[in-house]
Amino acid sequence: MADISNMETLKTQHDDICEKIKTIRENYFEFCEDETQFNTDMVSIEKDPESYSDGTIKTKLILKKYACALLDKNEVEVRMKDIVSDERTNITLEKFDEQQKKLTKLEKQLKEQQYLHDEQHKKLTKLEKQLKEQQYLFDEQQYKLNKLIRLFVDDEDMKTFKTRTDSESEA
Repeated sequence: MADISNMETLKTQHDDICEKIKTIRENYFEFCEDETQFNTDMVSIEKDPESYSDGTIKTKLILKKYACALLDKNEVEVRMKDIVSDERTNITLEKFDEQQKKLTKLEKQLKEQQYLHDEQHKKLTKLEKQLKEQQYLFDEQQYKLNKLIRLFVDDEDMKTFKTRTDSESEA
C-alpha cells in the first residue's frame, strides 16, 4: 500500500516537473534569436544536464533551471522504475508462494488418493481371496454331490440324465 501512495506522489511530482520543463522551454524560446539557437542550447543541456546544473558549464539562469528540472525528472523516473520493479518482485514472490501452497495442497490430495487407492486394493485382494475360497468350497461341494449322485443312480440312469441335461443346455 505504501508503494502505491509513493507511486502516486512520484507521478504527481513527475507531472509537475514536466510542466515546469515545458514552461521553461517555452519561456526560453521567446529569448532565442532563432529556432536553431534554441535547439542547439536544448540539445546540449539534454545531453549533459548535470554539468549545466552544477555550474561546471556556465550558462544563463533559465538554462540552469532547465538542467536541474531535467535531473529532477530523471531522478523521479528512476524512483518510479524502482517501485515498479519492487512491485513486480513482490507479485512474483506472491505468485510463487501461491503456487507453492497449491502444490502442497495437491501433494496432500495425492497422498490421500494414494492411501484410498491402497485401501481399495487391499479390499479387492481380500475379496479375490474370499472368492477363490468360495470357488474352492463350491467345487468341493460339487464333487461331493456328484459322488452322492453316482451312489444312488446307476450307470444307465446316469447316461439318461446326462443326455437329458446335454439336450436341455443345447436348447
